[in-house]
Amino acid sequence: MVYHKGESEKIFGKAFEPYPRDSYLIADKMSIWLCSDEEDMKARFYNQLKTLKTDYIDFYLVHSLNRNHYKKVKDLHCVEFLQQMKQEGKIKHLGFSAHGDIECMTKFLEAYGKDMEFCQIELNYFDYKFQDAKGKVELLKKWNLPIWVMEPVRGGQLATLSEEATAKLTAARPDEKVPAWAFRFLQAIPEVTMT
Repeated sequence: MVYHKGESEKIFGKAFEPYPRDSYLIADKMSIWLCSDEEDMKARFYNQLKTLKTDYIDFYLVHSLNRNHYKKVKDLHCVEFLQQMKQEGKIKHLGFSAHGDIECMTKFLEAYGKDMEFCQIELNYFDYKFQDAKGKVELLKKWNLPIWVMEPVRGGQLATLSEEATAKLTAARPDEKVPAWAFRFLQAIPEVTMT
């Protein structure tokens, strides 16, 4: 995995090793751009299980879908392999995270939507229009896929606003902090099941 210089899974595996496996949930991802070929992709998945010190992953995502990654997902038969892992009980729920445009997401869903159980997208009140997150929400709604939210406060940019913008929000709700508006916005989207 790419987080924390590749150390996140090692740290997690060591930290949670003493606890019963059914007392916590694990979410992890296939970073397809790191895979040199199909065998490398498979080896990376098995290594994730070993490093996490587990026999299964509760929520597994095809990571960071965009045009380039979609081609590689297809060429390496990634979803087919992950479906096999699901059938073997090594994955409980399969989804994807998308950084690409609606056209890319549509292609992916037309090819693999039947195999997906959820989707993670960048969703906040700024990107609702700026990156057409609204269109992505509508697309996922058509596919009846629950939405997991990443970037609810846009990397912190929506946690601190200009004095003028802050004054407008404070006037509307004096007791509400600026970051809370971002989460309030997400609560209005029924398809959002996790932030």
